[in-house]
Amino acid sequence: DAVWMLEDDFSDDALIEALQTLCDDPARRAQLSVKARERIRTQYQPRACAAQYFEAIERYYARAEQGLPALERQVATLGAASVADLSQFARRAAELFPPKRPAYRQLLVDISELHQRDARSGIQRVVRSVLHALLTNPPEGFRVEPVYASTSHGYRYARRFTARFLGLGEVALIDAPIAAQSGDVFWGIDLQPGIVPQHQAELSALRLRGIKVVFTVYDLLPIMLPETFVPGAAEGHSRWLHTLALVSDGLISISAAVSNQLQQWLTLFGPQKGHAIRLGWSHLGADVVELGEDRPAWHPSARQKQILADISRYPAFLMVGTLEPRKAQAQALAAFELLWSRGEQVNLVIVGKQGWLVEELVTRLRNHPLRERHLFWLEGIDDAFLEQVYAASICLLAASRDEGFGLPLIEAARHGLPILARDIPVFREVAGDHASYFVGTAPRDLADAMERWLQSHHSGSAVQSDGMPWMNWAHATQAMLDVILHDNWQDRWQPQIDDALIARYWGSDPRLRSIVGKPIGTELWTTGKAGHLLYGPYLDLKPGRYAATVRGRVGVVGLQGARMDVCISGAKQVLAEMPLHATQQSAEQVLGQLEFVLDRPAQQLEVRIEVEPGSDLMLSMIEIHRLDGALQRLAPEAMTPPRHESDFLAVSDERPAVLAYRATHPSLHSAVGYADGRSLHTTGKAGFLVYGPYESLPAGHYVINLDGSLRVA
Repeated sequence: DAVWMLEDDFSDDALIEALQTLCDDPARRAQLSVKARERIRTQYQPRACAAQYFEAIERYYARAEQGLPALERQVATLGAASVADLSQFARRAAELFPPKRPAYRQLLVDISELHQRDARSGIQRVVRSVLHALLTNPPEGFRVEPVYASTSHGYRYARRFTARFLGLGEVALIDAPIAAQSGDVFWGIDLQPGIVPQHQAELSALRLRGIKVVFTVYDLLPIMLPETFVPGAAEGHSRWLHTLALVSDGLISISAAVSNQLQQWLTLFGPQKGHAIRLGWSHLGADVVELGEDRPAWHPSARQKQILADISRYPAFLMVGTLEPRKAQAQALAAFELLWSRGEQVNLVIVGKQGWLVEELVTRLRNHPLRERHLFWLEGIDDAFLEQVYAASICLLAASRDEGFGLPLIEAARHGLPILARDIPVFREVAGDHASYFVGTAPRDLADAMERWLQSHHSGSAVQSDGMPWMNWAHATQAMLDVILHDNWQDRWQPQIDDALIARYWGSDPRLRSIVGKPIGTELWTTGKAGHLLYGPYLDLKPGRYAATVRGRVGVVGLQGARMDVCISGAKQVLAEMPLHATQQSAEQVLGQLEFVLDRPAQQLEVRIEVEPGSDLMLSMIEIHRLDGALQRLAPEAMTPPRHESDFLAVSDERPAVLAYRATHPSLHSAVGYADGRSLHTTGKAGFLVYGPYESLPAGHYVINLDGSLRVA
């Protein structure tokens, strides 16, 4: 009686009667209104509806068979079911009805990469050593369970692998899917940037069920030094870190230096939405022989005896690590060539297998005229032979541009071997005052540092490493567990929402492409060529008002007509453009900021930087922000109009008054020089240090200026 009710299949006359009656009878309308409000208040108020739901749920639940026994009886009545359905049902039932909490919680140790293959890399040495320490001395109250995942399945217990690892041989065990419950801990100690992102949903589900999810971060090197890794490494590492930020409760790094870099990356590029993550660090360990393997007594071959004798004949500097650009073996070889040209009787010993992007270096090492006399490359030696090489050397040379930790420093200290290391934060953190340091990326910088070190060595004043503190793997593992299990974290990262930020990129980000630029660390540098220094990142944007900002710094030659624009539709439509500008040289600043408006959705938006011959600048960061929450058209005078063809820099046949080239300009060549960034250095060899650039010039009077530095021997 709270409404005028019509039949479901009402006639036109019935509807006309209702409308006419209510139109002519205000009292009837008022009566319906009062009754309707009362009915809503008593029957449809949210509190009343919630009470009815509550009563219905409790009534049905009271009559139902409850618990796991009732579930089992119901399953028995299902009849035929597919294996996939039963498998999914079993997994869900295991989550809803977990077994009674056992006496020990699980420490699930992810060894996915080691399970697939043992590449004997530095990280896998860490994984094997920590795993052995965990299995032989598990933390109190925990059962250690190695687990693994692959591209084809989720996480499983690595029971067969573990049996082999413990020396039990092949046993009839099943690698069943993991069964984790609240209170367990998942520790991703292995590095699997290709696997972890594929299992983001499973890892998130573990965390939401009360399993603490922790990962070890060894370094950010593929992101911080992308030019020293193969293409795709930086993108893969970034995806891995982004996944860790979404699924982890904590991230433990192997040094404070790495933890600081991780905090910086998360602040700049981490997800803006999500949960806080605890950050911590703990140092790695070392042992005289690698644990977990029974090693017979070492019996050197005649060849090995000869190598050790040749190494010991002169003061030998030892480098340990895979051959790769970041390790700077090329700089070390060029530095030793300088020393040999000065008459120094010293040896360089490189221990490590061939890595990536070192084909030219490998050719030089294999064909060097002083190989097996002053130069030794030991590609695939075992740990027992390496122990003897340490003993035959007088100094460890750690020249890496950056590291996550630097295990060779610990191993050198264990042998009492003095250390000459590049002055980078992580080496200072690990070695402190127990090492000598050098700076500079030129061969002469290192050669001079080694000469100074040799002088101090001969006088007995060289810094010694035998007092450097270090841990064995048992103690190092316990230190990691103190952070992970006892929550002794040193820092915390909290996502910060920036509603205006659309995208942010370092200059060397691989999502930004370049034709004439050279990535160096997180920056992108000009090379002297003309063309597109940067273009990308091909974003899809909604209508609105935006700004693209470019940060960087300018070198001594200047911008030389460098320009910036924003375009869409495959560069067919230029939205805004401007010349880059700088208020001072050698200081990082905003080089350009372009505002642009999209009045309709845009796809494949590009920010482009175009440089002229000789442009001298570095790009450090590109950002795109939304300037308002809704579409607001800019006044015509506020917009930078697209260029017409006549607005471009004039191209003429006349040569500029000045031609300027960096020493490593593509038009210049060298037969005996060592390229270091934008400089070229001698290596002690005779020959043409530089030749080129093969320019065509009209008749006239010219002056050639050569800028550089000279060392008087």
